Amino acid sequence: MRPKPAATVLIAALALAAPMLATPPLLTAARAQTGGSQSAAAPSARPATQAGATRLETAISGYFGDVPGVVSVVPDGDHYTLTIDPAPLIAKLPPDVSVTLPRLTQRLTDLGGGLWKTDMNIKDFDASLKVRGKMEQSLQIADVTSTGSFDEALMAFRESRTGLRDVKMTSTTHDKGAPATRTSYALDRVEARATVGGSADSADFSVDQSFSGLTETVSMDPPLKADGSPSGRGLSFTATAETGQQSIDGKGVRIAGILGLYRWFLAHPSDLEVKAAKDELADAISAALPLFDAVKGTSRADTVKIQTPIGEFGIDHLAADVDMAGVVPDGRVRETLTLDGLSVPEGMMPPWTVPLMPEKVVLDLRGSGFDLAAPAKILVEALRSGTDPGRPEMKDKLAAAILPDGHFKLATSDSAVIGDGYALTVDGNALIAPEGSTPSFDFLVTAKGYDTLLKAVDGMPDELKSKAVPMLMLARGFSKPGANGDLNWSIQSSPEGHLMINGQDMGPLKGRSKP
Repeated sequence: MRPKPAATVLIAALALAAPMLATPPLLTAARAQTGGSQSAAAPSARPATQAGATRLETAISGYFGDVPGVVSVVPDGDHYTLTIDPAPLIAKLPPDVSVTLPRLTQRLTDLGGGLWKTDMNIKDFDASLKVRGKMEQSLQIADVTSTGSFDEALMAFRESRTGLRDVKMTSTTHDKGAPATRTSYALDRVEARATVGGSADSADFSVDQSFSGLTETVSMDPPLKADGSPSGRGLSFTATAETGQQSIDGKGVRIAGILGLYRWFLAHPSDLEVKAAKDELADAISAALPLFDAVKGTSRADTVKIQTPIGEFGIDHLAADVDMAGVVPDGRVRETLTLDGLSVPEGMMPPWTVPLMPEKVVLDLRGSGFDLAAPAKILVEALRSGTDPGRPEMKDKLAAAILPDGHFKLATSDSAVIGDGYALTVDGNALIAPEGSTPSFDFLVTAKGYDTLLKAVDGMPDELKSKAVPMLMLARGFSKPGANGDLNWSIQSSPEGHLMINGQDMGPLKGRSKP
């Protein structure tokens, strides 16, 4: 059966990623066919043979829909040369989709003991994707290098290193009746190192990446009039970062289950095939869950500058952190964003606002009290039985499963706005319940350097100062003194559903009514 267009596009995309991403399961399958040893013998290169190349080619072709001419493997001394030619896949794409991809070549060395060494080097990589009337994308990389050590039992690379030099990517999107948006990226250098340990059923991984010389430009055409002519001016901005680092650490990744689910979809490319084997699909999904136990990522960028039509904005250090659990009963997620060393175009702000300009902003949010495992199980069982998950009773069942305690807990710790001589911090949490429930929350707001704020307000124009000063004095009146002259506001909801500020009842809170 001929794959449907979406499946064919996916296969073509895999051709691009194959040398770096698809090799692990392919080599495992090939090893099973060749009857190779899984012993823990010391790694040493084994001579490549024509029989081994034929078996490798057969195993790898299965991951590209067994399309003739895509995969070729030839023995070359102590290694195999794998070539992936995406042209036969591209020829199967719909007429409104145009893809250009070069041939990709990788060196595979059988070290014995279930270990493979992989090497790849590509010069002047050039690829593009066009969907008629909707989008165009292009990617050029002057130099790509990748090496790795693949472990069959682990079904992943024990260690891999990748280097990219002089990376350029462009993207243009067209929405009917809307102005076009153009985005371009450029990177001088990218270096990445990854390690994986544990087992295929529960693996731990770590990825560290660094970059230099990032430039991103986004431009939007002016809005269109009814007759299709431009109205007004377009918008453009350019962001640069001198250097940056990212790291991702994962625990308990279900490599075997995830690859098994991928292989299942590859073997069932059409909707009819999926529907006819829904029990098998349910089993494959269950085997892949919870996908992973936990993933934590950090990202840093230094000396960020954003050029806009009104001037240059700057951030000395930009950081983002994410920590989340997988599809588990005890769901959790945490996101932290830090902007340090903020600057705005000169003359953009009125003189009296300059002392209030923040130097650092921290936003820290944590979510908990939700269960992803229970609703996932309900959806899998619905797949088996053919039940529509969009039915009202199913929606209610899923909602109850996701929030076993009836609410989602959103918390913040040390979220802050910090300026020259002042700081505002927020700590606390809120219980977010279904519509119609009275909000429940408990926050502590702390102000350091409150007199600095008052002094800045004193420089306001009279019409603004006459409104701001009474409000600030009223806020001070509700505060309680803290350490070192700080002012504190405890903002809570009472059991009776009233707003409380430092113990003073401010009146009832209104629940959110259903529309």
